Amino acid sequence: PSPQFARKDYDDALNQPKIRIARVRELATYGLPYSSGIRAKYWKVLLNYLPYEKPKWNHTLQYHRTLYRTWLSDIFVEPSELKDVPLGQNSEESEFSLMGSESKSYDDHPLNQSPESRWAKRFANQDLLNEIDKDVRRTYPHLHFFNKPDHYHALRRILFLYAYLNPGLKYVQGMNEILGPIYYIFSTDPEEELQNSEPDAFFCFKNLMGEIMNNFLAKLDETNMGISANVAKLNNLLKEKDFCLWENLEKKQINPQFYSFRWLTLLLSQEFELPDVMR
Repeated sequence: PSPQFARKDYDDALNQPKIRIARVRELATYGLPYSSGIRAKYWKVLLNYLPYEKPKWNHTLQYHRTLYRTWLSDIFVEPSELKDVPLGQNSEESEFSLMGSESKSYDDHPLNQSPESRWAKRFANQDLLNEIDKDVRRTYPHLHFFNKPDHYHALRRILFLYAYLNPGLKYVQGMNEILGPIYYIFSTDPEEELQNSEPDAFFCFKNLMGEIMNNFLAKLDETNMGISANVAKLNNLLKEKDFCLWENLEKKQINPQFYSFRWLTLLLSQEFELPDVMR
């Protein structure tokens, strides 16, 4: 049977000058209560967003929330507003200043075919945004929460910014399903302002993707670091822990890819209802 923990146990684990992460993980293993923002705090610690030193929490949150809003203001700007800004100039107003273009000035316009054109880059970004938009609209569509415009746009911004800052991976279908529960937890935290849920969700999502991104990289699919290797590891683990079930699946010639691919890439987020995924 699972051990029974009192509310005080969850509070005490976080109310330490230096958090014992082993204790936090032990408590989280058996499910976290939803009340008073406990779940949100635990997720931020477990996803390496909040440091183990609690006195540093306020500074960490303030720094990352400001950084996130700065990135958004840098990226989401019309190219026409940049008409007199030399290409590649390190301007806070440049949508593409993060891309490190060469520093030279020329007449830019929507029909410019140069790869250095801000308009060309904007059109490419729009294609990416359209791809993200389609998936975000399919994120828990049966839940009214995700159909609200504010939440829908927040998810879209988070995924676009992640793709923009990670050009080697960009956006891959399914990332929205991983982000959904994280954003929901932080947006419904009674102890935080709603405006902070978006930057907090972004950095927690970014940290989580750092752990599982190899599952989304097609070039690693057939290597010992990609999704195929992880499917094989899960299959071997199943054989070790539940031989009867493994043998039954083998006799029926059910390829492990058929069921474990989605389990691993989406972290079981599509196998259970949202309350069970979060708990």
